[in-house]
Amino acid sequence: MDASFEGATCYVLGCVSPVAFVCASCRRACCESHGRSVSIERRAERLEQSGHPWTLQRVPTRTETYALCLRCSKRPITPT
Repeated sequence: MDASFEGATCYVLGCVSPVAFVCASCRRACCESHGRSVSIERRAERLEQSGHPWTLQRVPTRTETYALCLRCSKRPITPT
């Protein structure tokens, strides 16, 4: 979390809870009840095996986790 949000309250009108995280999409400060974390497992590009292009190879994955507010959690996530 950014140092500029320390001591701030949630962006939702009427919510006085302290900030737990900042939305990765719109940069709004959210408390625990007005935000959520979304984890996406992305596959890396397939690597060709030398000499045996027909052999199947397990493609490695990486997990990306985003903290989003309730407003942005319905939109698709684009990595930056």
